[in-house]
Amino acid sequence: MSPRCRRGRLASFVRPQSVQLPLRGLLLARTPPQPFRNLGPKSTNWMYEVGIHSMADLHALGAIEAYRRVKASRKGVTVVLLYALQGAILDCHWNDLPPGMKEILQSQAKDL
Repeated sequence: MSPRCRRGRLASFVRPQSVQLPLRGLLLARTPPQPFRNLGPKSTNWMYEVGIHSMADLHALGAIEAYRRVKASRKGVTVVLLYALQGAILDCHWNDLPPGMKEILQSQAKDL
């Protein structure tokens, strides 16, 4: 019997079971810890590129200055990064910022 998915199409690739678990464990072991809450690996690399390497650096500069530095060095940076940076400083998810905080951040970011 050939391997088929639910709709009757042939499965394009069947992984050997013996390869899945060891590779997954190795990849997870090599993933460095993320120093900034709310930021993924790409945004974290942006922070490193502009000289911000730790939460202490972010606290010292503030979210607006950190956002300004990243925005000056990269195209396509959105205001969501600013929210994420402020959330990291306040130790909360960026969607859980206090009421009115996003509007304040937006108004400060317009001047950049």
